[in-house]
Amino acid sequence: MVLPAFALLGATAFLGSASLRLRGLAASLLAAYLLAAAEVVGLTLALSPFHAVAAPGYVAGEALVGAVVLLVWHRLGRPLPSRPALERRMLARHPLLLTLGLVVGLTLLFELFLAVVAPPNNWDSMTYHLARAAAWYQHGSVGYLPGANTERLNIFPPNAEIATLYTLVLAHGDRLAALPQYVAGLVSLVACYALARRVGFTRSSSLFAALLLGSLSQVVLQATTTQNDLIVTSYVAAAAVFVLDGGRRGLALAGLAVGLAVGTKTTALLALPLLALLALGTLRRRQIVELLGFSGMGTLGFGSFAYVENMIHRHSLLGAGSEQGAFRPDLTVAGVAGRFGDILARFLDLSGFRPILGSTAGLVALAAVLVGAPPVLWLVERRFGRPPCGDREPAARLLLGLAPVAVIALGVLESVVGIHVGINLRANEDFAFFGALGAALVVPVALFTLVASIRRRADFRRCALAAAIPLFAVELAAVYEYNDWIGRFMVVPVALTVPLLAAAYPARKLAAASVVLAATGCFATLGFNELKPVGLHGTTPVWAMSRVRVETIGRPRMQPIIDLVQARIPQRISLGLVAGQDDWSYPFYGSSLERRVVYLNGNGALASAERRGIDEVLFARDRKPVGSLERWRLTVDRRSGWILARRAA
Repeated sequence: MVLPAFALLGATAFLGSASLRLRGLAASLLAAYLLAAAEVVGLTLALSPFHAVAAPGYVAGEALVGAVVLLVWHRLGRPLPSRPALERRMLARHPLLLTLGLVVGLTLLFELFLAVVAPPNNWDSMTYHLARAAAWYQHGSVGYLPGANTERLNIFPPNAEIATLYTLVLAHGDRLAALPQYVAGLVSLVACYALARRVGFTRSSSLFAALLLGSLSQVVLQATTTQNDLIVTSYVAAAAVFVLDGGRRGLALAGLAVGLAVGTKTTALLALPLLALLALGTLRRRQIVELLGFSGMGTLGFGSFAYVENMIHRHSLLGAGSEQGAFRPDLTVAGVAGRFGDILARFLDLSGFRPILGSTAGLVALAAVLVGAPPVLWLVERRFGRPPCGDREPAARLLLGLAPVAVIALGVLESVVGIHVGINLRANEDFAFFGALGAALVVPVALFTLVASIRRRADFRRCALAAAIPLFAVELAAVYEYNDWIGRFMVVPVALTVPLLAAAYPARKLAAASVVLAATGCFATLGFNELKPVGLHGTTPVWAMSRVRVETIGRPRMQPIIDLVQARIPQRISLGLVAGQDDWSYPFYGSSLERRVVYLNGNGALASAERRGIDEVLFARDRKPVGSLERWRLTVDRRSGWILARRAA
């Protein structure tokens, strides 16, 4: 069912996008993506009341939608998307782009390989991202999960997990579960290119910025996971593109993207002021009213599900309870300013550089690359390429050659000398930011563009994009308590800022240095990814590990209890689970998702299990069986602290 369903979905989205007759291939691709995402979300919600979320239901629904779209497309004269207008001998004239494209292209191919061969294993997926999708898969519907061990299974917007559910249903497992994030990463690159073009940069400079986005650490790491940050980023960036387009069809697509984003992650609400800023500076009053109307309809249709569920079950839009504690920070000026400074300080990041900086050979190789490669690339560019016309922004002033050196020096202090400077060296999506380019190029270019735009009253659109990082950081500092995992939230404003890096391309020395930093960052991030090792630095490649070992790379204490459940508890039965809000539940569904996990309350869990006919109950650490135990046999895993209770025959 995988290929027919994907083919129907893609064909419907393609014809729907072509029917809109949008300007440019990038806009058509973004429209097709939004239409496909809306179709998946809409079909899932429509099938849920009938518990028909299954492969036949999806294929039948897609066939019906496809027939309608095909009829409309035929009645409109069978239009086709516009072809890309490529510059003649563009690659020959731009060897830097060719080099950067090769680096990012190989990175994307390897990301796809990891996404397919490596089982999901990050903490949030084990706790709730995949756990809620697996529960919906077994119920055949999206909805509230009574007795869930963590409120995150219920209160958070579900669109990313609905996309994951779509892959689970078609593949009957999680082999394709990371594809929604991977595809969203590709779409974010397309949106970055489209944004750069719409604020006045040439094709070559815009492509340079888009490729740089694909090399940033957090983007590279998240592309192989079942998180939701790249998905919400793709929607917000697409909305920004269509806001700048300004036509009625574009505004309708922007409203759809807003609805999908709000229905994907709560932090998408923090991106709405950024989109409002773009709209106020570029649209007329009538267009703003239309955008508000389309956004309201998009949110009502594709973004309101979780908020309605929260009002019904929790009497609060965001879901009352402990999970909302992080949204109640200290609101004093000092508190907000402190969190804002902490967020900006995290841009000092060298994800994956710890093994490199921790060895003499690594330091020598890094120094050789950073010192020798930029001049070579610049000379090649001078010999075989010609500087692009246009884009005569203050690019010459962006020669921030000391910034990369300063970031590397801080990494040496952290790793070699042992002086704590707060720079991250771990290639882990929970702690990473955006690599050396984040501090050396993204933030300086944003601040420089913002100051220059204000002083010269320059293009308001560029000013709005430059304000994305500071504005989003201020909002986040005002409504969210700072923690180590906050880098994932910053993908949205960074993706809106990166189009401005197109201004750096005419500065050939800076462009050559950026290509070297991008290549070095991609190698370090993928080569020393903590959760998906590839065999470097004495590690076992992830594709050579067992499924359970991959799942527990970040939490090895869980391996014995997962092995115990897999060995002793057969598939196609119900397993009771008594767990806390940070405990895992997804691994116990099994690789084929045939084992049903039933969430039980700690008090009277065994009695409840007996009434439901459940013969095995799993107790997480700090959860102990209580009540009558004479009919139960207990197996205690001392390493993890979990207990397996099995009813005696």
